[in-house]
Amino acid sequence: MNTLYSVLAASALGSLHCVGMCGGLVSFYSAGAGPSGVSRWAPHAAYHLTRLGAYASLGALAGGLGSGLDGLAARAGFGRVALLLAALGVAAWSLPLLFSRRVAAPLQIGRRGTGGLQRRLAAFFGALVYRLRQRSAFWRAAALGLSSALLPCGWLYAFVALAAGTGSWEQGAGLLAAFWAGTLPALLGLGAFIGRLAAPLGARLPRLSAAIVLSICAFNVFTRWPAASATAPSAAAAPSCHGSH
Repeated sequence: MNTLYSVLAASALGSLHCVGMCGGLVSFYSAGAGPSGVSRWAPHAAYHLTRLGAYASLGALAGGLGSGLDGLAARAGFGRVALLLAALGVAAWSLPLLFSRRVAAPLQIGRRGTGGLQRRLAAFFGALVYRLRQRSAFWRAAALGLSSALLPCGWLYAFVALAAGTGSWEQGAGLLAAFWAGTLPALLGLGAFIGRLAAPLGARLPRLSAAIVLSICAFNVFTRWPAASATAPSAAAAPSCHGSH
């Protein structure tokens, strides 16, 4: 539970820098919505609820993949391989951010200089936005929310790595749901208010967010890995116990 609270806090901090990417999507789908009442809020509800489903599904998929890797590693007498791989992934993302001098927009990828996959994802969203321009605000919002798990955003995929490290589809889904909850205040229009509260941190927010994510990962490694490693060989050496798992 403490991990989820930490994920929520880190996501809330990082979301202030994600408004540049997701804020544009919010402006796009809400254009043409009714001035008041249900017609005004329905697109926002559609976007955020479908985005929750997309994030939770992505977290469950990552956690399930981690569970499969852990199962294969356990047969070979090793501990939680998925957790260590997740730690390497998070470190590869967060350490350069912590020591980088450029912090203007560090939580996003998919711009000039990034890999081909990120460019293709950015192109996909550009084509999607183009095709949705004639749809109603509600359907624009729902389609973008469902597709949000494919956003070329390093911030999102740092948490996907954490979800894989849980080695459980339920915990992975819960972790990405906590990440989603942390992004809500900024994307629901409270970003300016929260930004004033966080103004003293200024450009340090990206580094602080990265430090929190790295700390979450390190905590999980140091608390979960020793116990898993200690039990893995004995589990592999006792085939009669397999039926109880």
